[in-house]
Amino acid sequence: MYIPEDEEFLTLLQKAMAGNLSEAERSRLDVLSKSDANRQLLRQYMEADEPDEQETAELEILYEKSKPNDFIAKQEGTPLRVVPIRSKKRYWMLGIAAAILLCVFAGIAYQQLQQRNMQSNHWQLVSSSKGERKYFKLQDGTEVWLNSDSQLKIQHGFGKTNRRMELVGEGYFSVAKNKELPLTVKVNNMDIQVLGTIFNVRAYPEDERMVTSLIEGQVKLKLHGKREEKDFLLKPGDKVEVTKHQVINKHTEQQHSPSNIEETVAYKKIDMEDKQVLDALWVDNKLVFKGDSFAEVSKKLERWYNKTLIIENKALLKEECSGVFEEKSCEEVLDLIKKTGINLQYEVKQDTLIIH
Repeated sequence: MYIPEDEEFLTLLQKAMAGNLSEAERSRLDVLSKSDANRQLLRQYMEADEPDEQETAELEILYEKSKPNDFIAKQEGTPLRVVPIRSKKRYWMLGIAAAILLCVFAGIAYQQLQQRNMQSNHWQLVSSSKGERKYFKLQDGTEVWLNSDSQLKIQHGFGKTNRRMELVGEGYFSVAKNKELPLTVKVNNMDIQVLGTIFNVRAYPEDERMVTSLIEGQVKLKLHGKREEKDFLLKPGDKVEVTKHQVINKHTEQQHSPSNIEETVAYKKIDMEDKQVLDALWVDNKLVFKGDSFAEVSKKLERWYNKTLIIENKALLKEECSGVFEEKSCEEVLDLIKKTGINLQYEVKQDTLIIH
């Protein structure tokens, strides 16, 4: 149904968005807005301030690399920003709006305002591809190194209302102290809680083992098991390994059901070499194997060099490798592994290495 007041309201609102509204027209717009809930909602949406760019810059990328070398050098980069849902020039809608569509626009406005009110639940994603590692610093002073093929989600309001993150992959964290807002990193079914400390976490979905190594400070791990929660307190030099085991159900003989996965937790001391923590040497652009099976080695090589490895010689999978590598190519690492006595041959087909 055509309502003249709706058309008048849309005309005045368009002028208001363009900045051409007189005082008398503004008073009339106020009257029209207050007399109808849909008009009031649409006006609230159209006149809502755009998010301030500084407020949306939750973190600043200080260094972002695309090659597997020269990772130590840090350069100023482009701040990551949350992209606003709305366009800054929203009043174009009014140019094509008819009065009969007022309820439709009001419905859109309601949804957008609901999204804006839920902004505190939004997460900002930082990710690194295979062959890529990133370093960045958050507004609270916390520094993060993100290893290859990893993702880190940071909750909106980090450093102001919360300090929550979620990690998939591997990250090295130097956490700024803040007693009022402890930092929590969620990794799989485990929460890592800290006030101010330095630690490394490796938790790739395809790996059987999740490893947390504490370099400095104190860390509390909360493991959410199937039957109960367990807390673990780490001190500098401690390492906790959570290993997944597939248990065969004798009644159903199902081996791949999530309910058949059990976890064991082991306390260890971090591995050191020349006063350096081996688990954290990737931050210095060093690839480390320490008694890793060749199956684990191949996964690390794929992430590190962004290559695909096809292992045709299955006998190699159980071979163990150790060493610290700074080579520029995957082929150079394989050549050095061959010199340790492991019998392997490979051929290169574009970005794929076929290992015999």
